[in-house]
Amino acid sequence: MYNFTVAQYHNYYVGNVGVLVHNNDCIIKNAIEIVSEMQGGQIKQLSEITKEGAKYFFRGTNVSADDKGRINFDQPFAGNTNTQNNGASTALDPAVAILYAMETRFRAPNAANPYIYIATKEDLKNTTVIPSNYRVEIETEIVINLTPRDFAPKASVVISLENASEILRSLKLHDAYKISAADIQNNTRRLDEMNEHRMSYQKVEEFYKKALEVNLKKKDKEIIINTRDEFNRYFGVKPSKKDWQTINGKLRVLEVANGVSSYNHELKRLRYSKLLNGIKRTKAMKQRTASHELGHVCHYYKNLVTPYRDPSLALKQIFNEASQRINTIQNNNALAARIQLLQGGNFVALRRYSPSSSQAELSQQVSSIKDIFEAASLLQVRFRGANSRSDNYWNQYSNQRKLYMEFIAIAYENKMVGNPLFKGLFPVLFDIVTKAANL
Repeated sequence: MYNFTVAQYHNYYVGNVGVLVHNNDCIIKNAIEIVSEMQGGQIKQLSEITKEGAKYFFRGTNVSADDKGRINFDQPFAGNTNTQNNGASTALDPAVAILYAMETRFRAPNAANPYIYIATKEDLKNTTVIPSNYRVEIETEIVINLTPRDFAPKASVVISLENASEILRSLKLHDAYKISAADIQNNTRRLDEMNEHRMSYQKVEEFYKKALEVNLKKKDKEIIINTRDEFNRYFGVKPSKKDWQTINGKLRVLEVANGVSSYNHELKRLRYSKLLNGIKRTKAMKQRTASHELGHVCHYYKNLVTPYRDPSLALKQIFNEASQRINTIQNNNALAARIQLLQGGNFVALRRYSPSSSQAELSQQVSSIKDIFEAASLLQVRFRGANSRSDNYWNQYSNQRKLYMEFIAIAYENKMVGNPLFKGLFPVLFDIVTKAANL
């Protein structure tokens, strides 16, 4: 039952047959009653909360990336120093945590990476609870007697704000994912609305199970891919027989939750991230990433170029041919105008060259073209904005080996997945580039 509450025992009979039912949200209410009765300085064992049935504790916060874009989930925003030196505020309702995670995005849009931390009662075993603030009921707030920095490593699940909002949407719950700047300025109003439609603990359980599927703290898992068909089933794209023979018909893949996909030639292992900044990869992203990394695997095996080996003569010739073609494009007004289309990200105008591609596929195709121009022009043609690599990315290896390594990996993308936008905009350059993948 969702529309009324029975006091004390929370049980009542429904229907002609007298089915005994229980209040929908009493687990949250009972736990909050314990906390709201606590006085200043009082400490209780968390077990007094969890014995009422509460199992999950949600915290929405901000995590900063380092200068290489890497995120350490054990080092989140430390919290307001005036109020959280001794306690980490959590909520029993994940929608409340989503609200506060969204607040970090509105208040610091250029720096904030909002995430939802989820700690289970097992994660917080033997911890204590301290009194909350006066909004304890509408925030469903449980303050764990740990600093936020100490709480973070204990939380076994971390998900992105986007995935948290998507889960809430999939459960057909209230519109916390549509929170606006106005709501942030007056979050009490939004919290009051949430309190009127409090998430049932059954829905909280469903939320947690879905969160496990996109958990950024998942442990790495290694799998062995022995055939081209297995590669196709896993990544959605199939290598050629020649390429598969090149890598001796076997590929070790380290499946990681979040981070950068890469190939480690010393371990002979492809590191593949199923999530990117907390977001599930689309099919197009997965195919392009797999093809790109397979390109790195192949140029290592073929000794075409490595961080420690200059490019082969054959690769240099194709690279130089591509560079010369880019110079021709820049000096041709009609073709140079097409570069401006890429610079501006005008997808409406670009779609005429790739009419059957989805928006996500177009975005991936644009990114691939940008990378080729930046690599093959020795960075004389630079792209800024979304999907563009930083200067630091290209400066990792001496003698510009990184440019050659990325050039051939991107050539594999275009060979294996195709790039109708690239072929439509710059057909001659496209043909030159794909030759590199056939070396």
